[in-house]
Order: sequence, then C-alpha cells, then structure tokens
Amino acid sequence: MNGKVISLRGLQFVSLISATIAVVGGGTFVLQGADGLATVVGAEYPALSPLLDRASSAIDPLMKVTFDTWYRALGWYWLTTGLMLFWITPNVQYRTDWFRLIHVAFMAVGIASLLTIIESGPNVHNRYGAVVIELGVPCVLIVWQWFVARAASPQD
Repeated sequence: MNGKVISLRGLQFVSLISATIAVVGGGTFVLQGADGLATVVGAEYPALSPLLDRASSAIDPLMKVTFDTWYRALGWYWLTTGLMLFWITPNVQYRTDWFRLIHVAFMAVGIASLLTIIESGPNVHNRYGAVVIELGVPCVLIVWQWFVARAASPQD
C-alpha cells in the first residue's frame, strides 16, 4: 500500500467522523430544538446539562418559540453540511470545491465562538482551545485534501 492510498483512506476516515458529528449534532437540534442544547453541550460539559435544562424551562414560552426556531434552523444547516460531507467522502480526492465549502462552513462555528469571546469575554470554560480546534482542524483538512487531490490528478 503506498502513501497516496493511506493518505486518501485517512482523509476519508476523518471525513466520516466529521460528517457523523455534524449529522448527529444537527439532527439533535432538528429533532429537539433548543431542548437539544443540553444533550449536545452536555456531551462536552456534563456539569452544564442540569443548568441548561433549568435555563431552558425558565424561558418565557412565547420567547422560547423564537429561541427554539433558531436552534432547529441552525440544526438543519449542520445536518445538511454533514450529509454533504458523507456524499463527497467516497470521491473526496475529486471534490475539492465541495470539500472546501463544507469545511469553511465548519470554521464558521469557530468564528462564532471567537466573536462570542470578544463580545462577552471568556467564561468559566476556557473556550480558546476550542476556538483553535474549530478553526485549525478544518484548515488542516483543507490542506490535506489538497495534497490528496494533487496526488490523484493525472501526471503530465
């Protein structure tokens, strides 16, 4: 097995993991709306789950509809992006434009986190590491895919 195949298979494996995370997270928000926040965030910060449940139940029901709508809408974007990544993964070496579009969308989460830190400051949980991961991993994957695509293109 040569390096090209290993690199392609590795990229496909990482793409499947990313797609699964997006589909599960987005699907949770689509199905549960704002109530899915405790499920999704609770996986990363288990101590926050009861606090998020209490905060969600304390929101005025009329305001919660708007809050819930935003989470369901954003969930659809996340779910759709994950499905697109599943779709291109078998031929990821030939889908450079799609791959970049999807990972720029994933980087939007890091940009949103960074804007939140700038606006409200860091909270109890150190989000700087998460921002580095949310911005860095998609960039690394875009570069990795570029190398894989270059290796797959016919040599002149």
